[in-house]
Amino acid sequence: MEKIVDATDFKQQCIKKGYRLQSIDFSKAELCKALLCGSADHPELTLTNPRFMETDLRLAHCVNWRCKQARFERSDCTGTRFYGCNFVEVEFKDVTYFDPDSPVFPAMFVGSELNFADFEGEDLQHVAFVNCVLRDANFKDCDLRYARFVDCDLAGANFTHASIDGINLHGSQLEAGQLKTAEADDWTTVCVQETGHTLAALRGTV
Repeated sequence: MEKIVDATDFKQQCIKKGYRLQSIDFSKAELCKALLCGSADHPELTLTNPRFMETDLRLAHCVNWRCKQARFERSDCTGTRFYGCNFVEVEFKDVTYFDPDSPVFPAMFVGSELNFADFEGEDLQHVAFVNCVLRDANFKDCDLRYARFVDCDLAGANFTHASIDGINLHGSQLEAGQLKTAEADDWTTVCVQETGHTLAALRGTV
């Protein structure tokens, strides 16, 4: 795999390869505050089989990615913004999305597709998903306390043993009983407004 070490290196590789990067290793790359996107002539950035291991993506803006078979592991995504990205077969493991001791906002996914995304076991406290498609995404064993899913498609998403105190599901599409195996200490903190379901229906208690 070819290696990228910083934003300058990333831009050079994009130009060289026509914004279609395949099997690129971003491990330990310093991409803090970087704008990671295509160009006027290539508005979409295609990434196939990229590896983000211990990558510094703090406050980076990732725009219009077409990303397939990606793995993010032990990377720092505090304050990272993903706009209009399409992820296929993406896996997140031990990623940092939010630092409670930092004034930086948590990671945010906006207008992105993450169907079948694997977040199993991730700490997604306070992370925001806005107008995203997350069909059949895996949130098993996740900490989703105070996470926001606003106007998202969550049909088929797995919330088994996910902690969801304070979660905001406003306007999102879910199925009856979909939160049956989720966990909360105080279910009154779970927002299900404009989902078309009552909380009891989503919990499968009616």
